[in-house]
Amino acid sequence: MTDRTRFEAALQSPMSAKQLVLSLFAGLDDSRLPISSLIAGAEAFDIEASAVRVAVNRLTKESVLHPTERGVYSIGEAGRVLYDATLAWRKIGDRVRDWDGGWFGIHTAHLGRTDRKAVRARDRALRLSGFATLEDGLWIRPDNLSTTLLELSADLTALGLSRRAVLFRSDELIHDQSMTIPELWNRKDLEANYRAGLAQISASEARLNALPPAKAAREVLQTGSAVIDVLTHDPLLPDALVDTGLRGDLLQAMLSYDVKGKAVWATFFETIDASQISATA
Repeated sequence: MTDRTRFEAALQSPMSAKQLVLSLFAGLDDSRLPISSLIAGAEAFDIEASAVRVAVNRLTKESVLHPTERGVYSIGEAGRVLYDATLAWRKIGDRVRDWDGGWFGIHTAHLGRTDRKAVRARDRALRLSGFATLEDGLWIRPDNLSTTLLELSADLTALGLSRRAVLFRSDELIHDQSMTIPELWNRKDLEANYRAGLAQISASEARLNALPPAKAAREVLQTGSAVIDVLTHDPLLPDALVDTGLRGDLLQAMLSYDVKGKAVWATFFETIDASQISATA
């Protein structure tokens, strides 16, 4: 990103009722949440209860959420893959290994681009997995993941890649622009994201105790969601292509901040008079 880092853009973007609902499920790591908690969370963001109910109803119709009992919801079938992806940030250290110079490759040119929905799903799956376009219809990424090709194929298919895509791995890669391949991933922007996230976490931790419960809850969810967005979309490049130590520092800082954030939200919920919140969507 040229004007703002990904982290800054995520941090500064206003949160809609739909984003808030999904962020609460991801941020609180709760597989089931009552509508009362979702509405209470919306109060911290000055979002109307009616907007939350509309968002929950739409997400339910789309099977992103599923009603488990009256007024209580869980992540539905259509939302499960991306929900799991947003929780996977905690284990990114286990998902990589030392890079020996090999590559994963995916050929998609034969899939065409006329089905826009399929193209969007394909591109999202590949970028979410750290792939970049080397040539039209040819995507690559360093083979530094702790996964087999078969496991990678299953993960990508679950995220939206067509089963007809051709996946392969190669020990060597020869290209007339081989020297510029590292530029397929913007190292400067990636590391700027890490630094911005670390700075925000540090500043937030320093002021949390002085904030009233609602403002503290809002801050930890905004900050945490922005950092998780960075970690979730990180291509997990090896040392040769990015400062992995800086990425590791951000991960550790976020793990600690996540614990504090859950405590903040527990305190906030205790301040809410549940009797004033309707438990029906």
